[in-house]
Amino acid sequence: MIAAITLSTTAIASDGNNVNYWVLNKFNANYQDAKDVSWVVTDKFAKATFLMDGERMEAYYSTEGEFIAESKAVPPGDLPKSAKRALDKKYKDFKIIEVIQYTTNDKVEYYVSLESAKSSKILKISATGTIDIFKSFDK
Repeated sequence: MIAAITLSTTAIASDGNNVNYWVLNKFNANYQDAKDVSWVVTDKFAKATFLMDGERMEAYYSTEGEFIAESKAVPPGDLPKSAKRALDKKYKDFKIIEVIQYTTNDKVEYYVSLESAKSSKILKISATGTIDIFKSFDK
Protein backbone atom coordinates (compact mmCIF):
# COMPACT_ATOMS: atom_id res chain seq x y z
CA MET A 1 0.00 0.00 0.00
CA ILE A 2 2.73 2.45 0.95
CA ALA A 3 4.85 1.80 -2.13
CA ALA A 4 1.80 2.35 -4.33
CA ILE A 5 1.27 5.74 -2.74
CA THR A 6 4.90 6.81 -3.09
CA LEU A 7 5.07 6.22 -6.84
CA SER A 8 1.48 6.14 -8.04
CA THR A 9 0.80 6.72 -11.71
CA THR A 10 -0.81 4.89 -14.62
CA ALA A 11 1.09 1.66 -15.07
CA ILE A 12 1.32 -1.23 -17.49
CA ALA A 13 2.08 -4.68 -16.13
CA SER A 14 4.88 -6.40 -17.96
CA ASP A 15 6.57 -9.77 -18.05
CA GLY A 16 9.87 -8.03 -18.74
CA ASN A 17 9.45 -7.89 -22.52
CA ASN A 18 8.49 -4.19 -22.40
CA VAL A 19 11.41 -3.26 -20.17
CA ASN A 20 14.17 -1.59 -22.12
CA TYR A 21 17.72 -2.90 -22.37
CA TRP A 22 19.23 -0.24 -20.08
CA VAL A 23 16.80 -0.92 -17.24
CA LEU A 24 17.17 -4.71 -17.52
CA ASN A 25 20.95 -4.46 -17.71
CA LYS A 26 21.16 -2.26 -14.58
CA PHE A 27 18.66 -4.41 -12.67
CA ASN A 28 20.50 -7.64 -13.52
CA ALA A 29 23.80 -6.08 -12.40
CA ASN A 30 22.31 -4.84 -9.10
CA TYR A 31 20.20 -7.89 -8.24
CA GLN A 32 21.94 -10.93 -9.73
CA ASP A 33 20.19 -13.39 -7.40
CA ALA A 34 16.66 -11.96 -7.82
CA LYS A 35 13.87 -14.52 -8.19
CA ASP A 36 10.24 -14.25 -9.37
CA VAL A 37 10.77 -10.86 -11.02
CA SER A 38 7.73 -9.01 -12.36
CA TRP A 39 7.70 -5.55 -13.92
CA VAL A 40 5.43 -2.53 -14.05
CA VAL A 41 6.42 -0.06 -16.76
CA THR A 42 5.18 3.50 -17.18
CA ASP A 43 6.33 6.35 -19.38
CA LYS A 44 8.32 7.71 -16.38
CA PHE A 45 9.78 4.68 -14.59
CA ALA A 46 10.05 0.91 -14.40
CA LYS A 47 9.43 -1.01 -11.18
CA ALA A 48 10.68 -4.54 -10.57
CA THR A 49 9.05 -6.59 -7.81
CA PHE A 50 11.08 -9.62 -6.82
CA LEU A 51 12.35 -11.94 -4.12
CA MET A 52 15.91 -11.55 -2.87
CA ASP A 53 17.20 -13.78 -0.08
CA GLY A 54 13.59 -14.64 0.79
CA GLU A 55 12.51 -10.98 1.07
CA ARG A 56 9.97 -9.29 -1.21
CA MET A 57 11.54 -6.14 -2.63
CA GLU A 58 10.91 -3.47 -5.24
CA ALA A 59 13.46 -1.57 -7.31
CA TYR A 60 12.65 1.56 -9.30
CA TYR A 61 14.53 2.78 -12.38
CA SER A 62 14.18 5.71 -14.73
CA THR A 63 13.39 4.84 -18.34
CA GLU A 64 17.09 5.49 -19.08
CA GLY A 65 18.12 2.77 -16.60
CA GLU A 66 19.16 5.04 -13.74
CA PHE A 67 18.50 3.63 -10.28
CA ILE A 68 15.83 5.64 -8.43
CA ALA A 69 15.11 3.67 -5.27
CA GLU A 70 14.65 0.35 -3.56
CA SER A 71 11.93 -0.53 -1.07
CA LYS A 72 11.25 -3.45 1.23
CA ALA A 73 9.25 -4.24 4.33
CA VAL A 74 11.31 -4.22 7.52
CA PRO A 75 10.49 -4.92 11.17
CA PRO A 76 9.62 -1.92 13.38
CA GLY A 77 12.87 -2.56 15.25
CA ASP A 78 14.79 -1.28 12.21
CA LEU A 79 13.48 2.26 12.75
CA PRO A 80 15.94 4.84 14.14
CA LYS A 81 15.90 4.93 17.95
CA SER A 82 14.73 8.54 18.06
CA ALA A 83 11.81 7.67 15.79
CA LYS A 84 10.84 4.70 17.97
CA ARG A 85 10.80 6.96 21.03
CA ALA A 86 8.70 9.58 19.23
CA LEU A 87 6.26 6.94 17.98
CA ASP A 88 5.91 5.49 21.49
CA LYS A 89 5.21 8.95 22.88
CA LYS A 90 3.16 10.72 20.19
CA TYR A 91 1.40 7.72 18.61
CA LYS A 92 0.98 5.44 21.63
CA ASP A 93 -2.69 4.78 20.74
CA PHE A 94 -1.72 3.54 17.26
CA LYS A 95 -0.70 0.08 16.16
CA ILE A 96 2.13 -0.28 13.64
CA ILE A 97 0.78 -2.15 10.61
CA GLU A 98 3.73 -1.99 8.25
CA VAL A 99 7.19 -0.42 7.94
CA ILE A 100 8.71 0.12 4.50
CA GLN A 101 12.36 1.08 4.13
CA TYR A 102 12.81 3.30 1.07
CA THR A 103 16.43 3.69 -0.02
CA THR A 104 17.76 6.05 -2.70
CA ASN A 105 21.36 6.73 -3.70
CA ASP A 106 21.73 9.35 -0.97
CA LYS A 107 19.23 8.63 1.81
CA VAL A 108 17.16 6.10 3.70
CA GLU A 109 13.58 6.87 4.73
CA TYR A 110 10.89 4.81 6.36
CA TYR A 111 7.17 4.85 5.66
CA VAL A 112 5.21 3.62 8.65
CA SER A 113 1.56 2.66 8.39
CA LEU A 114 -0.31 3.14 11.69
CA GLU A 115 -3.91 2.49 12.75
CA SER A 116 -6.02 3.51 15.72
CA ALA A 117 -9.71 3.12 16.41
CA LYS A 118 -10.36 6.55 14.84
CA SER A 119 -7.81 6.95 12.05
CA SER A 120 -4.99 5.58 9.95
CA LYS A 121 -1.76 7.39 9.17
CA ILE A 122 1.27 6.92 7.01
CA LEU A 123 4.31 8.59 8.50
CA LYS A 124 7.51 9.44 6.68
CA ILE A 125 10.51 9.04 8.96
CA SER A 126 14.03 10.18 8.10
CA ALA A 127 17.17 8.27 9.04
CA THR A 128 17.71 10.91 11.75
CA GLY A 129 14.25 10.19 13.21
CA THR A 130 12.35 13.24 11.95
CA ILE A 131 8.66 12.32 11.58
CA ASP A 132 6.29 13.89 9.04
CA ILE A 133 2.70 12.86 8.31
CA PHE A 134 2.67 11.61 4.73
CA LYS A 135 -1.06 10.71 4.63
CA SER A 136 -3.85 10.67 7.19
CA PHE A 137 -7.25 9.00 6.89
CA ASP A 138 -10.26 9.16 9.24
CA LYS A 139 -12.23 5.97 9.74
